[in-house]
Amino acid sequence: MFYKPTLLEPTIAKAIDATFNNDFKWQLNGDEPATAFQIFVKKNSDNSLIYDSGKIDNKASFTRDSIAYLLDGTQVAMNTPRLGQGVFYAINPNDSAIMIEEGTTNKIETEGGGASQDWTKWSHWGNRTYWQNETQYNDSVMGKVFQGVAQTNTYFFNYYPYTVYNGKTYTISIWLKTSQEITRSVNGYIVSLTGGQHTIGVQNKTITITTEWQQFNWTMTVSENAVGVAGIGIGGISNVAGITFYAARPQLEQKPYPTSFIDGTRSPEILKIPIKD
Repeated sequence: MFYKPTLLEPTIAKAIDATFNNDFKWQLNGDEPATAFQIFVKKNSDNSLIYDSGKIDNKASFTRDSIAYLLDGTQVAMNTPRLGQGVFYAINPNDSAIMIEEGTTNKIETEGGGASQDWTKWSHWGNRTYWQNETQYNDSVMGKVFQGVAQTNTYFFNYYPYTVYNGKTYTISIWLKTSQEITRSVNGYIVSLTGGQHTIGVQNKTITITTEWQQFNWTMTVSENAVGVAGIGIGGISNVAGITFYAARPQLEQKPYPTSFIDGTRSPEILKIPIKD
């Protein structure tokens, strides 16, 4: 199957792993659920994007009307593509991949008063029912990191600044590691304060948290409106007394999947590739 795009807009959650075959045509290599796709590119001496093909003109244009972040935490300026070692590195280590991702808003930052990069704004901060102690520190890769020693059972939660709507689907994501490996059943959930706190969306997963950073996510469709009175949480993590937890890059998005971290709003990335007839 061959794919020759004239305009790629990241409006759907599909991965398009596209590379050149021997005839210099775009070849579609799989169709798995994801939030971004990568394509085979080179970078010119002036940082413009070029394509090694007789079928495709040698220049392409890229736009993203906001900043974004690489996985190593590096901030990328507006309208600057995110290039790196992609899935095609084994084919040609001299070439790179470009990340094309849809836009998103991290509600933890925009509705939570900047809480995506300030853990003191979270409701679990200082809660001795769940944490023996806590601090936060800056990490060059992960940004602002929460570090806390857990009580027997623990939670991360932030009540109640958020707005969610009945029938809409939301995803909570977070990066975690611990001082020792644990496997636990963990809920990601959304609550409403209206009429007394009650759960309006939840997903349970059994996850293994290790001493290395990993991203975890929970997706749920909420059952009622909660305008400015919704809270989020990750927890019910049991039998963890004395274990140190590290958390970073928390995100709440109105999407059925997580996207890369942004401390605010990321515009969609658009790549236009001119095609020769």
